[in-house]
Formats: sequence, C-alpha cells, structure tokens
Amino acid sequence: MTTKIRSPRTAVGVVVLSPVTDDQARLQRVLFPHLDGLEFERIEDMSSSVRITAGTGTELAVCPRCATPTTRVHDRYQRRLQDVSCGGRPIQVALEVRRFVCGNSSCPIATFAEQVDGLTAKHQRRTVGLRGLLERVALALAGSAGSRLALAMGQVVSRFTLIRTIRALPDPEAGPVTVLGIDDFAKRKGASYATVLLDMDTHHVIDVLDGREADTFADWLRAHPGIKVICRDRGGSYALGARQGAPDAQQVADRFHLLQDLGKAVEKTVITHHGALHDPDPGPEYREPAPTAPPHPAAPGADLAPPPADPDGHRDGAGQPRRLIARHTERYDAVQALLEGAVALGDRPRTGVEPADRGPVRPRRESGAGAVQGHSPRQHPGRLQAPTSISDGTKEPPTPSPSTPRSRAEAGRAAPKPSAPTCGNIGPTPPTTSRGPGKPPPRPLRPSLAGSSAGS
Repeated sequence: MTTKIRSPRTAVGVVVLSPVTDDQARLQRVLFPHLDGLEFERIEDMSSSVRITAGTGTELAVCPRCATPTTRVHDRYQRRLQDVSCGGRPIQVALEVRRFVCGNSSCPIATFAEQVDGLTAKHQRRTVGLRGLLERVALALAGSAGSRLALAMGQVVSRFTLIRTIRALPDPEAGPVTVLGIDDFAKRKGASYATVLLDMDTHHVIDVLDGREADTFADWLRAHPGIKVICRDRGGSYALGARQGAPDAQQVADRFHLLQDLGKAVEKTVITHHGALHDPDPGPEYREPAPTAPPHPAAPGADLAPPPADPDGHRDGAGQPRRLIARHTERYDAVQALLEGAVALGDRPRTGVEPADRGPVRPRRESGAGAVQGHSPRQHPGRLQAPTSISDGTKEPPTPSPSTPRSRAEAGRAAPKPSAPTCGNIGPTPPTTSRGPGKPPPRPLRPSLAGSSAGS
C-alpha cells in the first residue's frame, strides 16, 4: 500500500496528493512514535490543526472477556482521537478500527472493538499520551491554572475536565506501613464523624473510615498487619481499637495533642496561682520615680491590700470563686429549692399573676361532675355566667343568653314537634309555622314568581 500525504493548500484551494518518501516516513516515526504500526492514508494541514487519517492492520484480535482469538470482522467505524500537539498545533487522528465477532458462543460479549496499544483506550476520545499529559498538568496546577497551561500547549480543556480527570484516577497503593497516625474529623459537627489514617513516614493519607468506633479501627488493623507504632490522640475508642487490632504495636501520643494538653494544664495552673505571681525584676537600669505627696492624707493602714488567700477547692489564688464550681453550686441550689417547694408534676407553675389580672378565662368542666368552674369577674357579655351557690349547697345550671348560637339551637330543639297521623285522622298534616325563637319568618314570593306559578 502506497502511503500518501496531502500537501498544504495553495492560494486557489487546490490539494495535491503525492506519495510519501522514505525520509518523510522516517520523520513521521520520529514525530509520532505512538502511531508506528498504523497505515497512514493522508495528513491534512487544517491551518489551525493537523488531521491524520490512518487505519489498523490487525488481522487477529483477542476477546477481552474470554480471551478467545478471532478473525471474523463484524463491521468498521471511524474514531476521532485528540493527540498531543506538534509545533504548537493540536493533532487529530481519524482512525478506522474494526469490530470483531467473538468465536465463543457462551461468551456474553457478541462483538468487541479492537484497541491499539499505547494509542487508544475504551470509551476515550483522547489518546493515551494526551490523557497522561493532562493528568500531570491537573495534579500540578488543578483547575483554572491547568486549563491556561494546556491552552498554551495547544490543548483546549476546561477546568472541570481537569478536575474530573483527577477524580477518575485510581487511589495509589498504600504499601507497608510501620508508623500509623490516626485522628477524627467532623463531617457534620455534632452529628457525623469520620476517621482519617495517615502514614507518618510519608505524611500521606492512607484511608478514611466511617465513624470513630473502636471496632471499625480494630477491623482495619487486622486487615493491615505489620504496624509497629500507632500515633493517636488521647481518645479512649482509638486506644481500645489499637489494643484489639494490634496488641503488639506501641501507642504514642502525637505532637499536636501533647502540646495542646500541656497548654491547657499550664493555663489551669497559672489561673490557680495567679495571686502568688509578682512583677518581674525591673533590672539595674531602672530608675524609681520620685515620690509625690498624696493629695489627701490617708488613714493609717488604709492603703494596705489584704493578703491573698491560699487556693483551695472552691477559690483560686486571688480569692475569687472558681467559675465552674460556682456554676455547679448555683444549679444545685436551684434544684434543692424546687425539691423543698414540693412542686407536683401536674400542678401549674406559680407565676404571681392573679386570674383577674390575666383577662377573661374560658370555663373548664371537671371530669364526671358536669359542673363549670368559676369565671373571672371580667367576662364577655355573650358567654355563660358564673354559677351561684344555693343554701343547700347545690349549684344552679348556667342560664344561656338568648343571643348566642347555642341558645337559639336549644330553643329550636325544645319547640313542639307535629304528631304523626293516626287511623282516625287520615290526611296531610298542616304545616307548622313554629321556627323557634329568634328566627325570622320565611320571605314571601315575589309578584312575578307568584303570577307565573298561578298562571301555570
């Protein structure tokens, strides 16, 4: 097969095809070593990019699932791959590949496409070399800065593409770990936590565990033997997990938590003995200022401050009560005061406000008695009145007001109902006109409606 190359376009747009010489073939292998083994059809100069059209010469392919060799071709199609730049211009490879039929009838894959080693990958539109280059750029400069560098190299990629490239990379192998560092962090403060594991020799993150329980850490230690030193904080769960998962490992406190605990201890000691501290020595160059006469004579012994009290369990060196102990004492006194008051669970708290000062109160019925409790003197005129006591100790039922809906309903129910017809009185019962007190009579028909009904 004669390899041809397309020459640059002339001023009138004519494209001249000429066979590739041996020197041009060697130059192609030097500039594009990853394309060696392909059958070049043509190379096109697109002014802003270069397009290479080539095909594969594969005659035997191996199924990627069952590893069965086959020579049966199903069809052909063209893949367009972006390649590394050459001379500051991007390269596009239009590669014609073949799809083969698997000869194994029990294989779940019926057909598969051929792949060129070092050039193509499954479900990728970039060559292996370009993808590796973008991965290194993304790891070094990440999103925006990496996108600008790739543009200078002749590749147009967005910052989101570089971030997705980093996320698609597999996690590196941890390898043997001898000194393990462990600490917790909050995924959602106060609700969800996780554990991070580090290799203290390389300071790289090894793994992240969900939660911070001892059993989870112990299971991880059993799956990764060979750890000699565990650097942890002073949490009890990690200490228990280390004893269960790696009993032979030595447990040490890490530098951060050690300095943090030391700082808290020093601060507590300084606050306790604050009264025993004195001003530092001013030094030999310090000159004491000349004494000045006080504006008013002071009483003898008035300027002497009381000596600081010795620190005890309730007061510090300055004689002030400790904040934590004082807060606990106040809470204890409040609890004791509630216990002495014998407040029942069902009683209402005493607010110091009389019922008359809180406005009208709705009546409340007692269970089983059916009586209504007393009202405040300030009542709404339409509500039930307060019951009055009688000499024999009984209570009169409340008298409803005729203006309320309840009173009108009761009056309607109390009206006499028409009797049912008997054998001696056969015939329609005359309609009753009693509608109950407080209800208006029915409106008469309009003249137009009455006339129409009479005419009909």
